[in-house]
Amino acid sequence: MTVELKPNNIAEEFAPTYKKIAAKLRAQVADGSFAPGALLPSRRDLAKQFGVDVNTVQRSIKLLLDDGLLRADGWRGTFVADHVSGSKNSGLSTISPTIARTKRSNIGVIANVVPRALLTDRDVVWPEIILNAFEQALSHISDISIDFLNRAAIFDHGPTRSTFQLRRLLGRGSDAVVVIFPGLDEIAEIAAMCEAASTPLVLITPSYHVPMLVPRVTYDNVHDGYLAASHMIRRGYTNIAYFSTLEADWTHDRLEGIRQAVKASSPAVTLTVSECELHGPMLSDQQTSIAYAAAPMFLEALTPNFGVVAVNDNTAVGLLRAASERNMAVGRDFGLISFDDQPMARENGLTSLRPPLGGMGEKAAELVMQALTGATLPMQVVLQSHILPRASSMPVAKNRD
Repeated sequence: MTVELKPNNIAEEFAPTYKKIAAKLRAQVADGSFAPGALLPSRRDLAKQFGVDVNTVQRSIKLLLDDGLLRADGWRGTFVADHVSGSKNSGLSTISPTIARTKRSNIGVIANVVPRALLTDRDVVWPEIILNAFEQALSHISDISIDFLNRAAIFDHGPTRSTFQLRRLLGRGSDAVVVIFPGLDEIAEIAAMCEAASTPLVLITPSYHVPMLVPRVTYDNVHDGYLAASHMIRRGYTNIAYFSTLEADWTHDRLEGIRQAVKASSPAVTLTVSECELHGPMLSDQQTSIAYAAAPMFLEALTPNFGVVAVNDNTAVGLLRAASERNMAVGRDFGLISFDDQPMARENGLTSLRPPLGGMGEKAAELVMQALTGATLPMQVVLQSHILPRASSMPVAKNRD
């Protein structure tokens, strides 16, 4: 008998199959179909139940292992974790002020929060949004204090390393530490320092590509790419074009999600990938300028009924400026969607995916409270972005009116 994978919402409707299976298994754990400690059917049996191949099931199981919902026991099989009981709620209600602790707890937090008067790059506000949500989530707990150390550059120097501020926090006796957007090159040292001090650590990072197993909250750029392309396909675009001038792990992930959506589409959709003179990290204005310079050649190749997926809002705005100079209008001559939902997206009527910044702060607060009780934390909690539909991705039929 094949189990039907009915979506519960729009995000699930366009989710990859392996994530739909993971959601179904999670629901079966929550409703008691698989009790704590229960042995799951074999990968082969699950594949038959869901009507998919074994590799797809394996990816689903890996998600749940990473979340700590399941545990693997060598040749014996995969089991529901013993600590699971009932439905999991990722909201603030899971943070209880009556959690069993024997003393007041001090949580150290490190982030790169640049004073607003000095901001030149809008992306820099992300850590502040996360930090605000983290603090708000813990604000009702009377015996918690937060010790924040900023690694932002106030003068002409670059940001201080998180490890420098971490030494100060550990010296002050922090009972747990949260690091927001650490450099990938310093995570191993951060983890080693916290382990040596027997201090629980939670990372908040926008990248899957953390080089070691450390409890972390992140979001899924592959899924974001899948959602973006699926949105354009659903709007009737039969040709998808990817436009990027940036080179990073997260850009590769977004493109992979786009490829998955195109591959899964029926009827068939074509994909054109345009990665023009790729550059590494840079400020928003630089990203927009480089995209503007690369856009004319990209636009020249566009044919009717193209839905463009730009790698981020800055790149999309550069493309819009170049299109305007060629008397091409987004929503009429082509569709456009991008990522990050910065203020410029709203200002330009640009459909964009909003990352779960507040949710990342809230989830980190939940995890750090669990850590203070001695609970074992999942190695990775993955949150999802949300599409904010605007005029730039109008359905094709309306574009022709």
